[in-house]
Amino acid sequence: MVSGAGHLRDAINKLRRHWENVEEQWDDKKARDFEKEHLFPLDHQCAATVRGMLKIGEVMSKVRQECV
Repeated sequence: MVSGAGHLRDAINKLRRHWENVEEQWDDKKARDFEKEHLFPLDHQCAATVRGMLKIGEVMSKVRQECV
């Protein structure tokens, strides 16, 4: 789970960097709407997903320890 969470974090960071490059060329109401409607929610959803993945990883680790 931890490596998957890391991959997801890396992907969202890469998306942010690409968006910053796009913003230099595309700076109008449609760009701000796109960011508000798609990128901001995706950022929050990814953060929540990463937290969940890390928590599941902790639980799975405990389960493995108890089953040995």
